[in-house]
Amino acid sequence: FDTLWAAVALEAPAYAQGPFFITVVWSEPMEDLTAIKPVFDPSGPAVDQDLQQYNLTVLSPTSFRMLISPVETGILIISINGSKQSIDLAGNANDFRANTLSRTGASKVVVYSGGPPLQGSVGFQYKSPAVPYSYQPVLGPMIISPSLIVSWRGFITATHYDLWVTWGQNLTSPVLQNLTSGTYELGGFEAYLGLEYMVHLVARNFWGQELLLTKVFLYPRLDVVADGTQKALSLPKMMSQLQTPVALVAFIVPKSFLFMNPLQVLSFRSIDRQAGDSEPCNFNTQQLRCTFMNFHIEAPATKFLVFREPIRLQFTFGRQGWQDMYFRPQLRYWEAFHEEWRVASESCPSDKKFERWNDLHRIYTVSVCHLTQFGMFEFYSPPVPTTTTAPAARPEFTGSPMFFVGFAGIVACILFCCTVIYLCKRRRSARKPAFEELGIRPTTERFPSRRQVVGKQRQGEDSRELLAALPGSPTSSWVNHVGDGLSPRDSEEGLEVMLAALEDAVPVDSPRPPGSVDVSGSHSD
Repeated sequence: FDTLWAAVALEAPAYAQGPFFITVVWSEPMEDLTAIKPVFDPSGPAVDQDLQQYNLTVLSPTSFRMLISPVETGILIISINGSKQSIDLAGNANDFRANTLSRTGASKVVVYSGGPPLQGSVGFQYKSPAVPYSYQPVLGPMIISPSLIVSWRGFITATHYDLWVTWGQNLTSPVLQNLTSGTYELGGFEAYLGLEYMVHLVARNFWGQELLLTKVFLYPRLDVVADGTQKALSLPKMMSQLQTPVALVAFIVPKSFLFMNPLQVLSFRSIDRQAGDSEPCNFNTQQLRCTFMNFHIEAPATKFLVFREPIRLQFTFGRQGWQDMYFRPQLRYWEAFHEEWRVASESCPSDKKFERWNDLHRIYTVSVCHLTQFGMFEFYSPPVPTTTTAPAARPEFTGSPMFFVGFAGIVACILFCCTVIYLCKRRRSARKPAFEELGIRPTTERFPSRRQVVGKQRQGEDSRELLAALPGSPTSSWVNHVGDGLSPRDSEEGLEVMLAALEDAVPVDSPRPPGSVDVSGSHSD
């Protein structure tokens, strides 16, 4: 006598790309084999009921088969449970309310891929070392190295994933293949402020069909204390057009501005183009080019802000980060009302305005007095030429060549006359008596002038007495001869010549020639 109730089993494939069969098998023959049919979980895709109803095949007294055709990609949960309607030939029913031991059932999960996996969602979490001026509290263990955690979910029918990140012009991280979990941490990933990172995730199903999802990761907003306690705030790095790191430092002095918010907090974040921020590259011209350095400066929970002192921003490019000699960096802010980019330094009053480009060290410093969206541009500014301007071309001479011939003749005559005059003067100077050649030079004693001597001769005084007054003079003997053999006129002319020669003699303190004779009569050694 049979008192055991029947047990049911379900057979179905784990993966399917199209319509598939499922088989229901009972452990013993049933009074009505198809009284209990499989049901489908409503969280999965819908099933074509007509195709299922017309494709039911009884295989044996204990089993039957059904054709299942989902209408879309998804995970199909199929289940069958015995009840009071499932009665075997011995009359035993699976009424679990009357007997809990009679409960029976089976279920299967079928990953149906009518195409690539369904699109899910991707999230990010960036971990970076804490800074002393950050307003956010530091929770958890200390972070030494920055990292990016990527998590994803909802990719229905996907069995494995590929992950990589691209940024800049051609920079990329290694491709991580065949990931099976829903999260992965990219260690040592240092994100730059103002730069867009494209995170690519490829989800593949069992059949090799794949779905690519790309999502933008931006450096998270950084809230800093701006009360002037920390005058120099070293902000996250940025990236130049040459894809080198650019150090960013903000200088904030105490009481720089008036806050309605007593917390005195400033926020720095990257621009979000998907959220509606202005695209700087839409305003490119031949003299203005956009860069990767685009960011926001905001005052959270503040409706009114007045600047007392400007905020000074310093961008250190380095010689490897800026090599274009015809362009220099220029920070501009977005004027939303006029929809234009304006020079950031113009936001400050004239006495607070500051903008400087250190061409040697490639350091750009600028003061801002407005909180909005900022963008760094490459501004055309050619270097000032250091060479002098070429002289103007000489006008062409249109006169007669005879002018130059006549002018050359006049110059030649002038040179000839000057030469003749010079030679004549030189010959006359050579005829003058040179007492230096005779070894005679004047002494330090003061002699009577020529006028005094001639005046005394005219008064009838004896020239011998005048010359005798010269102590030790060798001319005393010559005077005796003059008085003996020469006429008064001849002696007068000779005396004049000798006195003129004495007056033209060399100074007293000039070097004495060897073997010279002093006027006083003493010989030099």
